[in-house]
Amino acid sequence: MRYIKKNSSPDFFEQEKQQLNNNAAWDELHCKTQLRLHLIAEQQTLCAYCERGIEETNTHIEHIVEQSNKSELRFDYQNLIASCNGDLCNPEAKENFRPEDIHSCGHKKGSGTDSNLFLNPVAVQDIGEYFSYHKEICSIIASEKDSNKANYTIQLLNLDNPRLNNERHHARTALAKVVKTMPNAKQKISQLLAKERAFISFLRFYYAAFFP
Repeated sequence: MRYIKKNSSPDFFEQEKQQLNNNAAWDELHCKTQLRLHLIAEQQTLCAYCERGIEETNTHIEHIVEQSNKSELRFDYQNLIASCNGDLCNPEAKENFRPEDIHSCGHKKGSGTDSNLFLNPVAVQDIGEYFSYHKEICSIIASEKDSNKANYTIQLLNLDNPRLNNERHHARTALAKVVKTMPNAKQKISQLLAKERAFISFLRFYYAAFFP
């Protein structure tokens, strides 16, 4: 996971909010598609939780603090992020993995989150320091910073599942192929990892020796 720096709430969202009643339901918001695209762009087209690539067709607007718990945060832009759809992102995954091995991120999180343990990607600026990775099986694990919070967040979002570990492996393999035949591979990897890309935190960890 990585820190997401939120920008100011977009004008189109604020304008529509002014037209809603104080107790309006989330479904009454008409600009959700535009808002979802705005959030995707704000996150450099990466899921706020697992960091897989996202687009309009495989993502949803996620309330970090469940709107059922705090209705005053229902339309709070700082409480909104874009999350992938977990097991719905790749239909083929359902043929290769068990249901419990592919369900992740916002839809997996559900309700009842312990705010004292959950690592909020919008609020925790050094969130990346709470996690590490297994270089061989490409799984996400807790670092020594605070294993209780890290393990709670990993389990809540099911970030350490075979489907995501497999996708991290493919991301690593794809990057290796790009630089395999190029001169000065170290410089090329450093340049590629300077930009946001799918599973960027894992890739920067794996190629730490090449990335400043």
